Amino acid sequence: MRALRRRALGGSAWTIAGYAASNVLRLAGNIILARLLFPEAFGLMAIIHVFIQGLWLFTDVGISPAIVQSPRGDDPRYLNTAWTFQLVRGTTLCLISFLIAWPVAALYSGSEPLARDLIWYLPVTGLSALLDGAVSTRVFVYGRHLRIRQLTFFELTLQLGSLLVMVGFAWVHPSVWALVAGALTKSALRLVISHTLLEGPANRPAWDPAAARALFTFGKWVFVSTMLTFLATQADRLIFGGLVPWSLLGVYGIAAALAAMPVGALLQVGTKVVFPTLSRLRDREAELLREARRVRLPLLLGGGALVSAMLPAGPALIGLLYDARYADAGWILQLLLLGAWFQVLEAPNTALLLARGETRAVAAGNLAKLLGILGLLPAGFWLAGFPGALVGLALADACKYATTSGLVRLRGLRFVRLDVSATALVLVACALGLGAEALAGGPTPVGMVAGGLTGVAPWAAAAGLAWRVHAGRGAAGVAAPA
Repeated sequence: MRALRRRALGGSAWTIAGYAASNVLRLAGNIILARLLFPEAFGLMAIIHVFIQGLWLFTDVGISPAIVQSPRGDDPRYLNTAWTFQLVRGTTLCLISFLIAWPVAALYSGSEPLARDLIWYLPVTGLSALLDGAVSTRVFVYGRHLRIRQLTFFELTLQLGSLLVMVGFAWVHPSVWALVAGALTKSALRLVISHTLLEGPANRPAWDPAAARALFTFGKWVFVSTMLTFLATQADRLIFGGLVPWSLLGVYGIAAALAAMPVGALLQVGTKVVFPTLSRLRDREAELLREARRVRLPLLLGGGALVSAMLPAGPALIGLLYDARYADAGWILQLLLLGAWFQVLEAPNTALLLARGETRAVAAGNLAKLLGILGLLPAGFWLAGFPGALVGLALADACKYATTSGLVRLRGLRFVRLDVSATALVLVACALGLGAEALAGGPTPVGMVAGGLTGVAPWAAAAGLAWRVHAGRGAAGVAAPA
């Protein structure tokens, strides 16, 4: 157990470091591209990604988590069967992207003239599905064995290559094609590097009936869950695409990318570290539940500190990084961070349920969020326009959290007191941060720093208190036998 915890801690450190570096690259790229391109380009690319990701998720049977979780996750026949299925799936999705290009362009061209070009953008971007389908399963095996350092460098290489292509293309020819070229470059690099530089047996077409049955058994609810995940995470863009100007949709995309940064690191730790770690304890129920309790508090402390620092600083941060065309991203970012906090609360629940192989329960959480979006987002828009819709979107994340929390509670884990306390601390920290920002001169660089530091301060105190309690328990445990 100690060795596993050391690997998990090391993996967490690499995940956070990699995510921080990734966000530096992403932020730099967004700032540069925002000056080279125009807001409608980001809105158009948001719609392209919705449909490409939708095709991928609508046929997902959970190959990656299946390899991480399965006892046969290192068996070459199992891996080759998974790779064969993935290759067929990628090829099929590429063909579908050609077929849907004209209907999608016709659907949106009535409200946005630029949407006519989707008839070209979609099939070209769809080639990324073909490339991703041929990626080696070595990537998933690295995740299974918590080889996070290697995966971190792998992913940063992909992102850097994609960014260089996008910026270079946008400099020469400022159009949506720059974003399309970046997406294709990332997929091509992933394919080449996974087969040439990562260690492990080479993939080749194969079909093991027992492996196929295991993949489908595990994946049938993963399919439902990922389908619901797509709808739950992309329904906002699909709905907003028909309700608001595409320039505002592009601004929303900028804010959404920034809102994902403070919680993304925690979600990455949940996916890359907590889930594989808990999966190794799936046959030891008592240890599994004990470890799930242990990891929750650090995730909440980190996520709460990041949200409380960024929410007061949001408008000033947008003003510092982007020009006046993107000013509305400031208040949009603040509202989106409300939903981001519920994502922090929910992430450990999904990691535990998935580690236990309970993909049906994960699907239930995503269904709850989707139903929340379909009901609360339009209601919020009707009551208060776009700001009301964003509040409805945040409440949809709360619906998912409430559902998975109830399912985890049925399995013997109760976190209500901890989660309520953490949520209260978020509200207090954000209020203090907003007050400090106002006293320091409003949404200015000085106000941004004052608000961010003040928002973090209560969480630093809470982390110190938690550490003293933990150290005290450790000392008591050592002294007791004597």
